[in-house]
Amino acid sequence: MTISDYLLSNWDLLLGYFTESNMEDWKNDYEIKAKNIGHDEPWLTLVAARSLFGAKSDLKEKNRVSAFNTLIQSSGMEDPPELDEIIDLQLEKQLPEILSYKETLKKVAFHYFPQTIKTIEDKRKKENASFEGPTHVDLFIIGRTGSINICFVIEAKFNSDISKDITYNPVRDQIIRNIDAAIDITLNQNLPILIHSFCFLLLTPKIFRTAEYGGNKKTDIEIFQPQRGRFYCYKMDEYRKSDNIRLALPHRHGGQEPDWEQISKRIGWITFEDIYQTALTYRTIDPVEYEMIREFMQERNMMKG
Repeated sequence: MTISDYLLSNWDLLLGYFTESNMEDWKNDYEIKAKNIGHDEPWLTLVAARSLFGAKSDLKEKNRVSAFNTLIQSSGMEDPPELDEIIDLQLEKQLPEILSYKETLKKVAFHYFPQTIKTIEDKRKKENASFEGPTHVDLFIIGRTGSINICFVIEAKFNSDISKDITYNPVRDQIIRNIDAAIDITLNQNLPILIHSFCFLLLTPKIFRTAEYGGNKKTDIEIFQPQRGRFYCYKMDEYRKSDNIRLALPHRHGGQEPDWEQISKRIGWITFEDIYQTALTYRTIDPVEYEMIREFMQERNMMKG
């Protein structure tokens, strides 16, 4: 039995992972995706989260909190927080549309395609038209340090790259969109759980991680520089500098601006391999799932026998 077959046949283990949507709809969707799990990032993120955090009811277990803290510490983040507890975890979370970005885009939207230009013009005539819509987050975690609630916005990529041409704005990339959405929820006072600060984490295979974040895993393909093989390699290095984040978010200039320096220090890069090894170290992997996950990763050259 594969790990995907096992989780689908024991769907109750995943109750609470998809709190914003109908669980039965998610199950039907994942049954289709699971047939090609090696190419499906939501499934791979689910397996990774499961190995580290277990069930939703297991989040407060000390070894799981310690495991996540260790993972954050190894992410290359300049100022990693130390969590006392994990409050919540959701897969495929939707963050609200960023209104300040929407208003700016209504005034300065630009595109090359005539049909898109027409759509922009039509939207400008409508008061409540959406320009970007909610931001989809692969994995969303809320932790607490003392009385401070910190959210972790995690973008997962396996073999694909980040989007570089957000609709209605051909120069906005997926990483800065996630950071922008995270800034917004720290300003939202109407959330069920008040968020005081955030961290952004990119999750990928280890061969792509750049030296800025701790380096990659050396393989035969190293001669082709995999750490420069994806657009996100360049963007992650670029956003280590706070000025580059600020320049990418002009709709947040003026007035009381975010702490750009702190935002740049809270960007990190974790890997599927590191999640698995951390889970082994802290014994957060269910024994029944251990061999299935190990076999899955061995098949993909992500770990040795």
